Amino acid sequence: MRITDQIKRIVKEYDLKDHVIFLGQLNSEDMAHQLCKANVFVMPSCVETHSSSLREAMYIGCPVVSAMVGSVAEFVHHEENGFLYRYDEIETMAYYIDQLFSNQLMSKKLSDAGRITIRRKYPQEQIGEILFNAYSQIIVDKKEN
Repeated sequence: MRITDQIKRIVKEYDLKDHVIFLGQLNSEDMAHQLCKANVFVMPSCVETHSSSLREAMYIGCPVVSAMVGSVAEFVHHEENGFLYRYDEIETMAYYIDQLFSNQLMSKKLSDAGRITIRRKYPQEQIGEILFNAYSQIIVDKKEN
């Protein structure tokens, strides 16, 4: 079963249809627009160890809550520019999400700090080159295997 099918099943099972909107595939401009409107970006994956989506959310200034996996801790610093939790502690994840919804000052602080962190680490003029190099390496690795 695909993850989207699982999520849709959960939305139906818990009668959340009035609270969840599936946006489908978005281009980069629409994605940035949606991130700007978001109260929080949550990255709960234990396998997405160098999340581009997480960094994009921070770059836009969306407060983040992320599982502490892979290289995420290199750019998300707990309680400074986002919240980190052990990927299996979903109650902790929920607590941090609640904190961002209930404390606007904290949300703004983490949003601003996240934006500054990512823009310093990945200056706009270098982002294309960084992504190109990353995808090029993936292609090379795949050809070698």
